[in-house]
Amino acid sequence: MNPEKNLENESISKKKLEEELLKARKEIDELKKDLYELEKKEIVVEILPVLFHKLKNKLTPILGYCQILYKKTEDNFFKEKLKKIERSTNNLTHLINILREYFNNDTIIKQRGNLNNIIYGLEDYFANIEKTNNIKIYIDTDKKILDDFLSVGQIETLITNIINNSINAIRAKHIQHGVINIKTELKENMYKLIVRDNGIGISKENIFDIWTPFYSDFPGNHGIGLSICEKILENHRAVCSVNSVQGEHTVFEIIFKDR
Repeated sequence: MNPEKNLENESISKKKLEEELLKARKEIDELKKDLYELEKKEIVVEILPVLFHKLKNKLTPILGYCQILYKKTEDNFFKEKLKKIERSTNNLTHLINILREYFNNDTIIKQRGNLNNIIYGLEDYFANIEKTNNIKIYIDTDKKILDDFLSVGQIETLITNIINNSINAIRAKHIQHGVINIKTELKENMYKLIVRDNGIGISKENIFDIWTPFYSDFPGNHGIGLSICEKILENHRAVCSVNSVQGEHTVFEIIFKDR
């Protein structure tokens, strides 16, 4: 066979193989995106039973106070109003119980992933924050951190929710130049994600309330983000500590066990 023809055929085969590999790579990337989106939706479904449980705990004392006040008052007008509150509270509690059972979901998809890679995968998100909020984001990753079994979509949600909290804190401080530092660190048998901002900070009185559903110091904020983070931490057997100096900064330090 003609050597030139052989080379031509090999070149054509190589080109076809490269095209197939490129196509396969694109399909894999699309599947990964779909998986990450599924994981993000999954955490919303997971957090709902937790929210329902906490809401029910809030309703219980309301019901108790209604019943106590009803027995103490002789005013029929107030008795009628208290009965309405009692009925509404019971109906809402019943609805919460139904929804809690419906949304109860203990499944979580995990795969091999790397915390550093997840952070760098959010570079476009960080770039948009810098552009639209006059905030500078600095990233410092420890290259010694190895792959772990993670729900990549949920870890993305964890990071973005904490960053969104930092953005709100910086805006509330009304400063010209906001700074968010994102750092990873390997230490002994664990690795850390540390997020520090130079925002308004959190008071000592409120620092334990930030995980409470619907609690927020920022007007217009729904107060769900950190509740979702709490569930993601639980899913990954991670723990978070929050240190803050009011008027100066806040630091979220999340520790993952290196498995």
